[in-house]
Amino acid sequence: MITFSPYEHYQDSQISWLGKVPKHWNFKKAKYLFRKSKIPVRKQDGVVTAYRDGEVTLRTNRRAEGYTVAILEQGYQGVRKGQLVINSMDAFAGAIGVSDSDGKCSPEYVVCDPVHSDEVEPRYYALLIREMALRNYIQVICPAVRQRALRIRYNSLAPLFFPLPPCEEQRRIVEFLDRKTAEIDDEIATKQRLIELLQEQKAILINQAVTKGLDPNVSMRDSGVSWINDIPEKWTVLPLTKYVKSVVDYRGKTPTKVDSGVFLVTAKNIKNGSIDYEVSKEYVPENKYAEIMSRGSPKKNDLLFTTEAPLGGVALVDREDIALAQRIIKFRLDEQYLDARFTRYSMLSFYFQSFLSTEATGSTAQGIKASKLHKLKIIAPPIEEQEEIVEFIDQGLAQINEIYERQQEIIDELINFRQILIANSVTGKIKF
Repeated sequence: MITFSPYEHYQDSQISWLGKVPKHWNFKKAKYLFRKSKIPVRKQDGVVTAYRDGEVTLRTNRRAEGYTVAILEQGYQGVRKGQLVINSMDAFAGAIGVSDSDGKCSPEYVVCDPVHSDEVEPRYYALLIREMALRNYIQVICPAVRQRALRIRYNSLAPLFFPLPPCEEQRRIVEFLDRKTAEIDDEIATKQRLIELLQEQKAILINQAVTKGLDPNVSMRDSGVSWINDIPEKWTVLPLTKYVKSVVDYRGKTPTKVDSGVFLVTAKNIKNGSIDYEVSKEYVPENKYAEIMSRGSPKKNDLLFTTEAPLGGVALVDREDIALAQRIIKFRLDEQYLDARFTRYSMLSFYFQSFLSTEATGSTAQGIKASKLHKLKIIAPPIEEQEEIVEFIDQGLAQINEIYERQQEIIDELINFRQILIANSVTGKIKF
């Protein structure tokens, strides 16, 4: 990574979260740097939101849906481009920045103007206060029982001392960070596009192998199914439910949750063909396990299928000390006809997922009814060929995943470097 030179001389800031700062920097209380804005709302003003990534903009610039909408905008205040804006409820997570738009915002926001415009660059202080927040100092000055109950008000900030570099130096810091973070963001975007392409490559690899096999010269025939194209001559189309030893649908009453006990696999845990035990952690009582799983306990290599939220998630059971939640169906396959690993890949493929989308119902969350399970079909080669295809896919995915993981590591390093660069710049660890 790039290295930068520090200043020659430093002083103790006497500010607990800040440490030493350049000796030529001064200090002032926030109330002498910023005053609270009092701008009335205009009829044409749209709602401005401060986001956790530091962007402050009109909601319509980010997305049109997913917000809580106030029926009565009581206490709303005007916001103007260039003002410092702090979301008092979300400041602890970095929802602090300078507005790029004119508009209005909730009374839960703190909107500020510089006391002296020739002394203060608002964009510098937005970055500095964000850094203070990300160092958890807001929890110190605004203690609360719950993190989401934190509220940072103007009166909480007003008596706090902040460093005051020369205004021209503040601008140099901001301009430097604008340039460098844009370069880093471009590099991150490039890596993210590569990851998207790798994901597409994985999907193509799976779909090609489970629908066409490994022999490019194999003779093909009509599958006899409208939504399945030609298949290799010796392959068959099997109704999934006809070639299973058991089907258990866990839809029904939600089991009581506890802080510890037997791990409950929910639909959220079934991701990318496996069970992700980190994405959601829920538990059921050990003494209720037999009752909860009375329809059938999981065994290794049982195939799990999510019927809703999300529809079409697939995974193989890899441990038996788990319970299964609603919206999951467990198939125990007849291994004479269907290899569990091959079937999992088949159910992740384009042809199978496309069929699911045509059979799905529901306005808010797409799902498939139990009465339609008999329509699920798998394109199946002879069992020996299924095993060969699984080995081929496993090897191909391992190679792609190695590249994927390295790209993700680079992204994580770039994100970390970006934050360190901002922190070191606004706190005076880099010379400008």
